[in-house]
Amino acid sequence: MDLVTSDGRKELGRRIQAAIMEAGYGSLSEFARQVGWSRALIYQYVNGTVLVQLDRLQQIAERTGKTLEWFLVGDQAVDNGLVAELREALGTAREEVRALQLELSEERAARLSEGQRQLRSELNLLGDYCRALRRAGDAPGLVEAGSRWLEAAQRAGDQRSQMQARLQMGHGWFLQGQLGRAEEVLAEAVTEAGGAGQEAIVNSARQELVRVLLQSGKTDEARRQASSLAHADLWWPRWAGRLMLAAIAAQEAELDECTEELQQAEEVIESGDEPAARRAVARAYLLSNRVTAALAAGQYGRAASLNDELRSLAAQAGVADQLREAELNRAIIAVRRGQVADAQRSLGLLRDWAQMAQDARLEALTSAFQSELARRLGQPAEARELGRAALQKALGSGQPHLMLEAHLALAHAELADGRTDDARYHVAQAQRLAGELRHRRLELEAELLSLRVASGEQASVRAMETKLLATLEKTGILDLHAEGMLLHARGQAHDDRLALLQSAAARALDSGHFWGAEAALRALAETYLSAGDHAAARETIATGCRLIENTIGTAECCPTIEAGWRQLRERVGISPGREGASQ
Repeated sequence: MDLVTSDGRKELGRRIQAAIMEAGYGSLSEFARQVGWSRALIYQYVNGTVLVQLDRLQQIAERTGKTLEWFLVGDQAVDNGLVAELREALGTAREEVRALQLELSEERAARLSEGQRQLRSELNLLGDYCRALRRAGDAPGLVEAGSRWLEAAQRAGDQRSQMQARLQMGHGWFLQGQLGRAEEVLAEAVTEAGGAGQEAIVNSARQELVRVLLQSGKTDEARRQASSLAHADLWWPRWAGRLMLAAIAAQEAELDECTEELQQAEEVIESGDEPAARRAVARAYLLSNRVTAALAAGQYGRAASLNDELRSLAAQAGVADQLREAELNRAIIAVRRGQVADAQRSLGLLRDWAQMAQDARLEALTSAFQSELARRLGQPAEARELGRAALQKALGSGQPHLMLEAHLALAHAELADGRTDDARYHVAQAQRLAGELRHRRLELEAELLSLRVASGEQASVRAMETKLLATLEKTGILDLHAEGMLLHARGQAHDDRLALLQSAAARALDSGHFWGAEAALRALAETYLSAGDHAAARETIATGCRLIENTIGTAECCPTIEAGWRQLRERVGISPGREGASQ
């Protein structure tokens, strides 16, 4: 039933038209177009043929700058019935709005509460899953799970989880050799966490970032990030930053600086008022870096002793990544010390481990050290095959450090197999990568190898050897220094040759480098024999045979060693066997 008179509708229409004109609209048609109505509708409102609905009147009021009440009151000409109806309609509409808002709010709150609960549960599960994958060393799984965690955190608006997800993704990309991606996502985590005042996450991201930068050859930036950690307020980043600075110094063959940084890291660790479990983890990482420093210095006896401590402490503290590193250290040490059975066992374990975990880094390094062992045992063809496998895996990983190790292993193998040109190519690649990465120890090893395959005038080669020998002595890298003296002894006069070989043997024995000591002692015995000094030769041969017996047990496992020492024993009349060797 229509309660509003025709006159009332017409008066309201006149007010609507007046408001539209006062607001500056050129015509009723223009107003209708701007509000999205038909021209016919606005004319019906103005003419009073149709009663304007309350929501439409509210739109007109907003568009023309009038209040709703202006249309409804203030003029006695407006029909009282219209005013009453509109006010009643307005009150009813507002009650309906309030009721609907309350209902929607309660329903939305229930849905949001359940949705938030489910999303929070998902975030927690993904975080736990990522941490488990990291402990297991599953790099592909870690990247995939980290991406899911990041997406869920973005949906939830959880900034802290977003940062932590990027951390895990960065570690996963690093393990897969995707250094560019790892650097990008970790740098984002550092920036985001810094802006949010999340110091702990900043420090964790920086630790990951330093490793990536080092592997990428960005040593100066790595040192800057590590220094920021070392000067942090919190206990954990302070000692971790010192360890990273020590690792950089070791890579650059600044061994005294490395020792100093390790000492400062230990002081931070021991001065902190931290729970025993956290201190045990810190000590495990400190030990790991001390093993690395000993390996960098070519001190294999010391490295072995420290690594035994590391394996024990890492197991007690539950530091899985350091257990893996300790096993890799154990294999390297066994290879260099000539402990053939131990080396083969550890390398076999590491190979299976790497394949199972799809760890490209570990797989490439294992192949490289298997190549070294095969070469030492007089198996150049197998060494070349293993070296190529290491290089293929390293190239697939995209990690320059792995490529460097693989090129060096393959260069040694090619040279052992008489393929000088191929060896020269891989040496050049190793020298380039070592320079870019500022990996001084491996750069010096590559330079030594380049002199072994050098061509040109003898005098120029000897001059380069002399210069390299002075550099090696300055660095304090015992095993490479011994190899440098052994190399330089070639072609020297008798007295100079003897002095170089004696020093080489002493340094190699002191470092625990079996192969360097065996080669130096054999060359020394041959030099004594060539000068007719059978007594000195006999004593040197006995020393060499004892070294072999105490290390690999028998020379027969290595054809090159067996043949060389058998000939020496025959020349001085020493019968084979333990008793003969001790004469």
